[in-house]
Amino acid sequence: MSTRTVNWFGAAAPLVGSGVSVGAKAPDFTVTDAGWKPRTLADSGKGVRVFASVPSIDTGVCDLETRRFDAEVEKLPGVSVFVVSNDMPPALKRYCGAANVTRVTCWSDFNRATGERSFGDAFGCRIRDAGLLARAVWVVGPDDVVRHHELVDNTGSPPDFDALLGAVKKLI
Repeated sequence: MSTRTVNWFGAAAPLVGSGVSVGAKAPDFTVTDAGWKPRTLADSGKGVRVFASVPSIDTGVCDLETRRFDAEVEKLPGVSVFVVSNDMPPALKRYCGAANVTRVTCWSDFNRATGERSFGDAFGCRIRDAGLLARAVWVVGPDDVVRHHELVDNTGSPPDFDALLGAVKKLI
């Protein structure tokens, strides 16, 4: 089996895990919300959900992506969007307030007690040597089955929003 990689600052960066493909059940995970509470797949609800992993909420592309999700989700009744990064919970809270991000939920894959990166390992989007998450998106249906997935080859580029939104609209 070949190693999965993404372009990280011009070099091929290996990812941990095999990833989660379309048609597979979304794996469980434990992340931390902005108030330091642990959250799992069950805490994301049962409707149509978008999970987006980003390297760091404080970078330009991650900021643009998160703001775009925040604007788009208003037009998608019953859809929840979760942006996951390894940023610390206080940084996520600060970012959401400063960026006026109110419709997207930002979660941290950083577990201060164990050092685990549960989401990144479960979804196969953790960049092994950087310890950050690659840019990727998953659309998960009410049955917890992945209906759309994109692992963005170049971490400096946004996901294909047209394909993502098309997949979401088929489910609502």
